[in-house]
Parts: sequence; C-alpha cells; structure tokens
Amino acid sequence: MKTFDLFFRTNAHFFRLLSSKIVLLICAAIFPLVESFAQCSAEITLTYPQGKCGAELSVLVYVNGDAESITLYEKVGGWNWQQIQVSPNDAPPIQFNFSITQATTYGVTYTAIGGGCESPLQEFTLSPMLSSPSVSGNTHICYNQSTTLTASGGDSYRWYDGFTLVSDGPAQFNTPALTSSKTYNVYAVSGDCQSTNTAVL
Repeated sequence: MKTFDLFFRTNAHFFRLLSSKIVLLICAAIFPLVESFAQCSAEITLTYPQGKCGAELSVLVYVNGDAESITLYEKVGGWNWQQIQVSPNDAPPIQFNFSITQATTYGVTYTAIGGGCESPLQEFTLSPMLSSPSVSGNTHICYNQSTTLTASGGDSYRWYDGFTLVSDGPAQFNTPALTSSKTYNVYAVSGDCQSTNTAVL
C-alpha cells in the first residue's frame, strides 16, 4: 500500500510537470500564428504621382504597419499573376516605375516581418494616354440652326461649352440652335483616362 501511494504521489508530480510543458508548447505554437495574421491586416496605400494614364508612370506603395518586403505582380492571360519584382521595405514608400504601351493590371502584396504571412493582393490598372477624339458632323450651319456632332476614339465622351460640361457619356452631342459662332471641346474617356481635347465648330 505504501509502495502504491508513493508511486501515485511521484507520478502525479510528473504529470503536473508534463502538463505544464504541454501548455507551454501549445502556447508557443499558437501565439506566433495569431501575431502573424495580425501583422498582415495592415493597409496598403497606393498613390499615382503622374496619374494612371501615360507612357511613363510610377506608383508609390506604403504599408501602414510592419512589412519586410513589397512584391509586384502583373496580371497575364486574364487570370494568372506573374511576379515581376520584390523590393525590401527599407525606405517607404516604395516606388515602382512602369513603361505603358497598353492597359495592364498589376497587383502588390507585402510580406510581414519574419515571413509570417503574405497580405491579400491589391490590384490597380495603368493605361497609355488616349489620343484626342475624332469628330464628324456638319460644322457649317446657318443662323439659328442646330447640328449633331459625333465623337470616336474612346469609351465615352465629355462635351464642354467653354468650362461648362454640357454632355457626359454619349458619343453624339446635339447642339442647341446657334445664333453666333461657337466652339465646343470634346474629350475621350476610357477607364481612369481622359484624352486631350478636340475643338469643333
């Protein structure tokens, strides 16, 4: 009986020690994962010094949190992402430079310090500058007559009378009856890009 009681007390102490070590091991395994996911919830801010349209553009990437590196991807084939550059996040914001010949979608992610996780992809699209639209229609009209002008070269159009926007969207613009000489300006629009103007009438 004494032998059994001694065995029980000795092993109870062993199991208490063992249990504490198991708890420590579990905590050590769980908390770094929680910390890594928290780091990857930081926000990515993108700024476009030259806008999103042009031949030579740059994008500034700033992560509001701890990031070890910034990775730039290019969208290819409609759904695949190809890694094209990895930059250390040693002097934020990080600048990426682009030569644009056609509309292209890119994405950036950041890797948390220590490589714990990679953030969700943040997409943006850069496009070449639009050419000024072409305009057709009768531009020689008589006193108190109107005319219809039709633009081409963009997805939508903005028509201005001086600094006043008179039509936003349609390619066609119907002028009011004109009793004096008038100049309208039209801009082609595609996505985030707007062309230089074409003056008519």
